Amino acid sequence: MGEFFRRIYYLLNRRRLERELQNDIDVHREMLSPEARKDFGNATLVREHAREAWGWNWLDRLAQDLRFGARLLRKSPGLVLTATAVLALGIGVNVTAFNLMDVMFFKPLRVRDPLSLVRFTLDSPTSSSSEVPYPAAMFYGENSQALSAVLAQTTTHMTLTEETNQEVSAGLVSANYFSELGASPGYGRLFDPRIDDVPDASPVVVLGYRFWQRHFAGDPSVVNKVVRLNQHPVTVIGVLPFDFIGLDAEHGEADEVWLMISKLPYFVPETKMLTSFDLGDSGVQMTARLKAGVSRKAATVALQPLSQELVRQHPDVLPKDLTLLAYPGGYAVHLDPTDGGFLAVSGLFGALVLLILAASCGNLGNLLLGHVLTREREISIRMGLGATRRRIVRQLMTENLLLALLGSSGGLILCWWIARPLIVWLGGPAHLDLAPGWRTILFAFAMGGVACILFGLSPARQATAPPKRKSRTRTIFMATQITASCVLLVLSGLLVRALQRASNVDPGFDYARIITIDPQLYAHGYTPARSVEYMQQLSTRLEQLPGVDSAALAAVTPLGHHVRMMRAGGEIKVNIHMNEISPRYFKAMGIPMLRGRDFTPQDQNAIIVSESAARNLWPGKDPMLQTWKDGDRQFEVVGVAGNARSTGLRNGDDAQIYMPMAAESTSSSIMLVRALQTPENALANVSQVARSIDPALSPDIQLLKATLAEKLSESQHIASVVGGMGTLALALAIIGLYGVVAYTVSQKTREIGIRIALGASSAGIVHNMISSFVRPLSIALAAGLVLAALLSAILQQYLYGLSNLDPLSYLGAVALLAVVGTIAALLPARRALRVDPMGALRCE
Repeated sequence: MGEFFRRIYYLLNRRRLERELQNDIDVHREMLSPEARKDFGNATLVREHAREAWGWNWLDRLAQDLRFGARLLRKSPGLVLTATAVLALGIGVNVTAFNLMDVMFFKPLRVRDPLSLVRFTLDSPTSSSSEVPYPAAMFYGENSQALSAVLAQTTTHMTLTEETNQEVSAGLVSANYFSELGASPGYGRLFDPRIDDVPDASPVVVLGYRFWQRHFAGDPSVVNKVVRLNQHPVTVIGVLPFDFIGLDAEHGEADEVWLMISKLPYFVPETKMLTSFDLGDSGVQMTARLKAGVSRKAATVALQPLSQELVRQHPDVLPKDLTLLAYPGGYAVHLDPTDGGFLAVSGLFGALVLLILAASCGNLGNLLLGHVLTREREISIRMGLGATRRRIVRQLMTENLLLALLGSSGGLILCWWIARPLIVWLGGPAHLDLAPGWRTILFAFAMGGVACILFGLSPARQATAPPKRKSRTRTIFMATQITASCVLLVLSGLLVRALQRASNVDPGFDYARIITIDPQLYAHGYTPARSVEYMQQLSTRLEQLPGVDSAALAAVTPLGHHVRMMRAGGEIKVNIHMNEISPRYFKAMGIPMLRGRDFTPQDQNAIIVSESAARNLWPGKDPMLQTWKDGDRQFEVVGVAGNARSTGLRNGDDAQIYMPMAAESTSSSIMLVRALQTPENALANVSQVARSIDPALSPDIQLLKATLAEKLSESQHIASVVGGMGTLALALAIIGLYGVVAYTVSQKTREIGIRIALGASSAGIVHNMISSFVRPLSIALAAGLVLAALLSAILQQYLYGLSNLDPLSYLGAVALLAVVGTIAALLPARRALRVDPMGALRCE
């Protein structure tokens, strides 16, 4: 320990000690006689030995290497710019991906004390949910000793009543939501539980910033004015700031108006939000703030007795052995560690961006090997003067480190530029804090260090190696780029082929002529009886319109995000997609009825199965003679319909069971309208009828083909990202291949001249130049195909029934690499044909 502190003392007082040492040496030399002074030795060498004793001489050597490396790089601006650009691309892609993951999952939101926030989900042996019934959330908040506050949030739809009705997305939150998050208003004020949450308080509303800008033209005087939601007057008390997203990044920017959950009965008198413990009636996102000193695990244990008490009080709607699971709540996305699909896709994209880095490093490694050729004389002289190979390698690695630092800085700048446009393009929130944090900066320079080793160590070691070893190293770098390019091109080809398949495949129903109407009766407190009456009236009036063929109800929207599914038991393992429908559903959807009949209004214990369901449930049997049991109910099969990929285009063999529409399901059902020709011509009339039956409603009316386009957009984004990375990797690989072949031609100039002088043919010379690359490139290509096959299995959910071993995608990638690679190799190889034999014989 004493030696350590002695070295620290020397480091902190280094300049003074060096001056004192120099003074002592000068005084000592002056005191010597002229004869003795000759035997004193080299004063500079004495000082160096003294610094070695102090233990910090390596700092001097590092500073010398850095200064020397900086001078050399300054003399090669082309090399520096090229290397920085290549590294900035390779490192920048990785840093951007890391930064987005860091912001979404690990960077706390800009709210008050985000680390004390916990997100709770429900779990039981028979079910799990990311939501908690609102009355249960309030029960936990009132009775728990581990929580200082409970926040609730959900989203619904309401109608803004003015000259024309307009549907708005309404964020419903607990009264303490804004105050607990420390949010400040853009204008006016936000909810205050002491004023707005008392029983006799008038309902108030807070406007979202973008809605305020769009609908009220950014007029500050809207504060304290009265608007009508669901035909009920409500006072605007404030406007949120432009960058507010709350605790839900998905809905924080999309919600247009904000209301307190406790005042919901004023707008929807029939709502069960405040009283029902059924998740279907009152599910909310439950976030809580832990008391000081309480951990998430301790809070989970402390809440368990309350969960048991809730189950005892409400055994009919809450499952037995109910428990709450706690996750960090102060982040943009709440990561579930058990979500294997998300982790697999994240790991896949991590591997892809690392392939880009590998391709960049391979390209730069070849560039540095070429740069070493121009310094062979310098390196030979230094080694001749006594420099060891280790010293040469250290100097070259120091120069490479400077390039890596420039590349890391360029990668951070690239991340800063493209992170926000990228996340907005992918559909994420625009107002997240995407500035690179300390973790991202540390990651960027760590990647620079890794890149320095990948692209710099081998060229540095080969600086004193024979030319043959240098050529072998160049080939390895080039093969790395080919492997990375092959993987990315195969995956992008699979995704593009899958999108083409999804666009061209017959989904089993006529989506191009269907209009969907979602009146959202559940959000307006419609009872089952009122819902049935509304839907019957809507169906009758729609079928009377010119240009409309038929109309029917469905509980599950075709190609929607909501899917009802169960798994058949016993020896049959098949996913069954459930749907409740009204008569004429199959006519409206354009699904053929293969056997049996459609439902009638009198049917109750009847079902219609798809051809796939019949084949999987009763193989080898007549489905029309079968019955199907669901709980205590027995259902008779009355028809067999054609297969329809209505739950998703990737489900190529959907097994579906259709049941008659129950009155209780009508309030959440949607109306399907089939147009005679193009649905755009009938859209205006359909919209007018849907909005005229009840002026308080603002139905969501969509073309089903627009829903399909939205469904495909996620895969299109993924295909674009992977395709862009594949194009970048291909460009790097082609540049690397061109450079290696050009280097080989330059090294064999004399041999080429001799061959031409002896009468060798042009084809023979070109073949001789590129034949040595066939084997390593073939091995690299095979390795890329194997790696692509392994990684593509993770993308299966985005392939819409296309096999991840689709031969056309693999052959297309190989053909593209072969064609472009051949062109890149032949261009420099043809230069060999223009070699003058006499000049070539004199060149060495």
